[in-house]
Amino acid sequence: MTSRRHFSFRLSWSLALAVAAMICSAAIAFAYPPPAASGSLKAGCTTANPGANCLLTFHFVDGSNNPITGAPVVFGDSGVAGSYVTPTSGTTDPGDVQTTFFAGSTACGTATVTATSGSAVASTSISVPCTGGGTLPNTGTALPGPSQWIYLLIAAAVLGVLGGAISLRRTRATA
Repeated sequence: MTSRRHFSFRLSWSLALAVAAMICSAAIAFAYPPPAASGSLKAGCTTANPGANCLLTFHFVDGSNNPITGAPVVFGDSGVAGSYVTPTSGTTDPGDVQTTFFAGSTACGTATVTATSGSAVASTSISVPCTGGGTLPNTGTALPGPSQWIYLLIAAAVLGVLGGAISLRRTRATA
């Protein structure tokens, strides 16, 4: 009988040590999560003339710098009117995924193309120079022209009427 008690004591002690080891492992994993995945531009262009296109290759790796295979990626672009990317989504193989940027044919400026896979985001800027009929957005500080003054006068009148109505309500409520 003594041997059975001794055996069950050892079994309980082994079980307690295994549970303690699992708790410690979980605590360490929670306190020190693995590094996040990341992405970067592997190949592409920094300039595209209006109406031209450019093949972009993005590369995604896990926290240990290993290429990620089979991860879904969504592409987007902004900054230049008429520009777009196609395809708008893809899958990494091994780590690489491609899209083509098409520059708008009538606008110029700086386009930003992003590739997003989970929490990892990679982006690049592409300059679309003004050649021929390209135009930059109006960002000047010149005073509005005569056709714009009418809109300012209408807006001021509307604000004046609304302001008067609000102050009239306040006066009646306090009296």
